[in-house]
Amino acid sequence: MTIIFAGLVTGSVALAAIVVYVLIRIIPTGIYPITDVIPETIESPLPESADPNAPLVTAPAPFDANSTVVLNFTDILWVLLIVLLLTSIVMAAGAAGVGWIVAGRVLRPLQSIDEVARRVAKGDLSRRVEVSEASNEIDNLGVTLNRMLDALQRSVDAHSRFAANVSHELRTPISIAQTMIDVTLSDDSADTSELRQLALDLRGLNTRSLRTVDALLDLADAENSSPPATRVDLTALTATVVGAAEPTAHSADITIHRSGESEAYADVPEALIQQAVDNIVRNAVRHNHPGGEVWVNVTDGGSRVHVSVANTGPVLDPEKIPTLTEPFVRGTERVQGPDAGRGLGLAIVHAIAQQAKADLTIKARPEGGLTVTLTLNSADRQRAGDPS
Repeated sequence: MTIIFAGLVTGSVALAAIVVYVLIRIIPTGIYPITDVIPETIESPLPESADPNAPLVTAPAPFDANSTVVLNFTDILWVLLIVLLLTSIVMAAGAAGVGWIVAGRVLRPLQSIDEVARRVAKGDLSRRVEVSEASNEIDNLGVTLNRMLDALQRSVDAHSRFAANVSHELRTPISIAQTMIDVTLSDDSADTSELRQLALDLRGLNTRSLRTVDALLDLADAENSSPPATRVDLTALTATVVGAAEPTAHSADITIHRSGESEAYADVPEALIQQAVDNIVRNAVRHNHPGGEVWVNVTDGGSRVHVSVANTGPVLDPEKIPTLTEPFVRGTERVQGPDAGRGLGLAIVHAIAQQAKADLTIKARPEGGLTVTLTLNSADRQRAGDPS
């Protein structure tokens, strides 16, 4: 855009300069010819009564069109003014035409942006702005708008899946409970023990529904809460989390190994990070197999602290890894048992990582299982008075 306007202004100035130069060149010789003719003299005939010995009398020759015509300064200025006015009219007409053509080409992307914006306002998020390979302000605006629409499309799709998954997760236990009640009621010979078993089954379904609702509340809190950051020893924090998870791991015949720094400090909201690490470790234990292992490692990289949790387990499709942070998405089939997953563990971790300004990396292990790494900002040890 800048180059176009600069070219138009430069071209107009150059054209005006050329016109003035040509005008100055042609005024003396082309419009009003000026010659250096010295007035001629003629001899006047002598009257008969004149003295033949008297000297001849000379007189100027009559005016001739080829004689010298001298323009004064005012005449030149008037001629210059007339020519410049005519030139200005021609230049204005030409500039209007060129400007109309250039403006049409330059503003055409804006028309495309306006059309896309109108379609998006009506709910069509599939529309995108057509941009050229040229790098200018309007094309850059189109690229930015397309990126925004891509992010908006992903967000809307994720929320649609979330709504569908929530409906499924909450509807399933209700449907099961309804079926169990109908079966029991249809049995006229049902005794007290069968009714008691029905009550126990309904209690289990209700507990599962409550856990799902609690997980949804945890996810909402993780997405909206912003507690202050404090100086936290992540080595001690992971030790606490591992200690709490070991009974469940032992009952499932899974071994947890802990390694890394003796101390690793980070400026983080302690409660949220403890919940995130707890979800990662419990997820590693839950989606494992008997005789499996979990490795928890804390590494101090200077400006960043890395908490990594790897586990054995089933082989996962690498293409499915990016969706594991979405609510109710599971890497494997639904886990059964009292500690069955809700499909919200990594979604909560992802929300906490965003609130804590941390990086969450999830990779599939070729031999099976996952490696989940949480990277956080290291604390300033000098400020805290600890030796470096």
